[in-house]
Amino acid sequence: MITQKVNAVFGESKVLRGVIVQEGHPMEKFTRLAKLKDADLLLLGRKKSLKGSGIVSSKIARNSHCSLLIVPQRPSMNISRILIPIDFSGHSKLSLEAVEQIARQTGAKIECVHIYEVPSGYHTTGKSYEEFAEIMKGHAVHDFENFIREGNFDEVPHCTYLLHKRKKKCELINNLAHDIHSDMMVVGSRGRTSAAVVLMGSVAEKLTYLDNDIPLMIVKRKGENMDFLEAIMRI
Repeated sequence: MITQKVNAVFGESKVLRGVIVQEGHPMEKFTRLAKLKDADLLLLGRKKSLKGSGIVSSKIARNSHCSLLIVPQRPSMNISRILIPIDFSGHSKLSLEAVEQIARQTGAKIECVHIYEVPSGYHTTGKSYEEFAEIMKGHAVHDFENFIREGNFDEVPHCTYLLHKRKKKCELINNLAHDIHSDMMVVGSRGRTSAAVVLMGSVAEKLTYLDNDIPLMIVKRKGENMDFLEAIMRI
């Protein structure tokens, strides 16, 4: 039954495929099998009708050793606009490089978004909140220009700058994705460090919990997410 459905999707394609059925906890089985098969990308479906269906996806995303793509039930088959949150880090560079490859294949337009904040001690400078917000935005614009120049990207994408006030960062990103009619979101993920103390970026993880109808791709450096024992052995 499952094999028939898989073959129906691929049709006459020469892509190698197979079906493996295992019993056990979905997250543990899926991540272990992906590592055993040395997968480059995990593809997960999201059932919009099931409340809290993002929990399993989030756990798999957190523990996966490679990138993954979370696809809703009725995704847009025409990828014309891709939104990518950036913080000018190495992980942002990695995710933007991945988006460029997708854009070359689909002709999609790349839209970046950066969320900036006003530090809590801004009042000691004698400036108002609004004045300091403009200063922080100016820094963000400058950092974006350097980020693009140093990354040697194909072109300079448009970047939207959002001030983080009350709404959560994941909500700001998700709202913008809908406002600009994005067909896909791509976000870089921080895996564990050699000390095994830092999990994937909170924004990437929280986006997996949202009841979203936009495909979400989480880009990782393959093998960066190590289990605790592996991390300790590498210190």
